Amino acid sequence: MKTALAFALSIGSGAPDVVHFLIGLLVMVCVLACVIILVRWLLALSGIAIPQPIMLVLGIVLFLIFLLWLLNWTGVYRW
Repeated sequence: MKTALAFALSIGSGAPDVVHFLIGLLVMVCVLACVIILVRWLLALSGIAIPQPIMLVLGIVLFLIFLLWLLNWTGVYRW
């Protein structure tokens, strides 16, 4: 509870911006979806077949990497 209260009180003082984070998350998800669709299309054109489970694992790992980058960029999470 202390953390949530401290976060809520510090939004206007240069701390992590929730709106900035949500807009960044929306853009990140859209770009990630476009990249995955483009890569699958290019692989289909070249005749390379990647099994669906591997695509799912790669998509999840890529999403987590970009999510950590986004959290670090907005200041919500620092590594």
